[in-house]
Amino acid sequence: MNPKRLKPWQDAYNDKVEADALKTDYSAWLNGMYVLMAIAAAIDGKKSPYPEKAFSISRMEQEKAEAQEAVDEMAAARFMNWAIEFNKQFAVKESQDNAESTSQRS
Repeated sequence: MNPKRLKPWQDAYNDKVEADALKTDYSAWLNGMYVLMAIAAAIDGKKSPYPEKAFSISRMEQEKAEAQEAVDEMAAARFMNWAIEFNKQFAVKESQDNAESTSQRS
């Protein structure tokens, strides 16, 4: 076969290998989290008890989304404060310009 015709199969294989690598990477990270929690529980079980339920992707994704939402809300509040201040300064400048143009007409 022509190498150009084999490209879709090569791309599909590369995507599969990448997905497998991501799964392996996530599995290693998750195992590290369990080991970290086990060590923390062994050192001081009262302050950091070992989790009773397994970590789930959806729970982690939800926590990540909630954290991002909080960051977004703070950014929106800062932008709103900036816009209010900008509009105040713009109104002051506009009123000064109007006063100057009125005094020049007289």
